Amino acid sequence: VLFSVFAYYIILSRHFFFTAMLFVYGRILSQRLVNTVTSDKFLYKLVSRFIKYHMVTCYFLYITGFMWFILTLKKKRYKYQFGQYAWTHMILIVVFTQSSFTVANIFEGIFWFLLPASLIVINDITAYIFGFFFGRTPLIKLSPKKTWEGFIGASVSTII
Repeated sequence: VLFSVFAYYIILSRHFFFTAMLFVYGRILSQRLVNTVTSDKFLYKLVSRFIKYHMVTCYFLYITGFMWFILTLKKKRYKYQFGQYAWTHMILIVVFTQSSFTVANIFEGIFWFLLPASLIVINDITAYIFGFFFGRTPLIKLSPKKTWEGFIGASVSTII
């Protein structure tokens, strides 16, 4: 009996994971799929129907999972069950929000990934150079080799 109770939680959390994955990646990759499968007529029909009913499918999958959760509630386990439900959703929000932004960034704006990354590299290098050649005043006791001159020089060179 105990195994079957925990199996429900595991299966239900996997159901919500699949639904979230279908929602996020289906939305992002939908146009890419249409452009890729235009040569095969059957596959094109299948993909175009998937795109057409994507939101409805995800909605019904989520409602099915929610109803499943409600129907499997047991007395004296409400706190644990709602805790599992809440943790599942919080983890899904954290994982899929970050990954959807990453995937969208890859397809739409690699520039907005490369620009901040290169600015960080430039800042680190110029802080070292300015600190090495002009550094006299320590910035903080925690890191004695960091200097105000390196900080200011890196800030100015990064802005430029």
